[in-house]
Amino acid sequence: MNMKELNSKKYIQLFFTFFIIFSSYHLVMWTLYSSKIFDTGDRYIGDLARMSYQLEALFPRKTETTIRFKHIDKTSYKNQKIDVITIGDSFFNGGGGGLNPFFQDYLAEHSKKNILNIQLFGNSMDIVNILINSGWLNEIKPHAVVIESTAREVVPRFSYAHDFNKTLTLAEVKGTLFSDIWNFHKQDVYFINSANYKIPFYSLLYNYKDHAQKSVYKLNLNQEMFSIPNYKNILIYKDDIQRLHQQNLANLTLVNDNFNKLALKLNKLNIKLFFMPIVDKYDLYYKYIIDNKYTQNNFFDILEPMDKKYNLVNTKKMLEPLLQKNIKDIFYSDDTHWSYKASDEVAKKLAKDLFK
Repeated sequence: MNMKELNSKKYIQLFFTFFIIFSSYHLVMWTLYSSKIFDTGDRYIGDLARMSYQLEALFPRKTETTIRFKHIDKTSYKNQKIDVITIGDSFFNGGGGGLNPFFQDYLAEHSKKNILNIQLFGNSMDIVNILINSGWLNEIKPHAVVIESTAREVVPRFSYAHDFNKTLTLAEVKGTLFSDIWNFHKQDVYFINSANYKIPFYSLLYNYKDHAQKSVYKLNLNQEMFSIPNYKNILIYKDDIQRLHQQNLANLTLVNDNFNKLALKLNKLNIKLFFMPIVDKYDLYYKYIIDNKYTQNNFFDILEPMDKKYNLVNTKKMLEPLLQKNIKDIFYSDDTHWSYKASDEVAKKLAKDLFK
């Protein structure tokens, strides 16, 4: 065997050795760790755990509906009488999965009224304006409209000058009312993937830096707030903290003014407006975070006392008593979204306020 053949054999052996080590590493990591995030069958895994690769925060859950009195959507709307119209972001469209993920189902159950959820992409304030100006809302004549938004998105969405005269024809509105649908697709991941490197990397780095992964903060709690054994941490989405400077008097005054303008337009149609900001996870659990170097969120403290023509749904005030009772999993440990416990509590109180 000549030197060239020996070198070729050596390279082949090195290649197969590398391939075996490489594949074995990924197979072991996938089997023991990353499959718990990506290969969960019909179980939903929260966005924060998926982004930060924090396995100890995982709260796998099956999405199922057990409520008898359900809301109306694209598939069940048959021009029946509508009492309340809801429109919002992922919190109003099943985000977070788990038991009874749609807030509107709880609202329908507690109020025994017909709740129509409109799933349209875009700014909900602008959409409601178009529904008013087209004449559609006057034709439907609901008792109330509920606009929802995560609190961290309120200033970006509602503080600018909205075009309150923008409109479509009634025919155009009816043709596009349910043109969009919110879908939450699982990511297809195979056993060889970058998470097999990121899981050990971020597991180590989060011991030294609470913002190890750029999208997720990991902070310490003074007690267990989630039903995961020995878990005294909380995962927070970056915008909960990085947008705290936006929650100021000037910005929220603009938001309040815009909702007052919208409320006055709806009042002319004898329709009540309810604005439901979803308390940020960081804001709700703030009092329980220890060694916290970040400032407090003053969103509700600023907005609550303002003069309002609309009805503010203070979700923070509604949920704080549950934490004081040491009720766990108000938000999911692995997610930006709250759980069915929060939906049930807020819907129960909102149902009473809607029809006063």
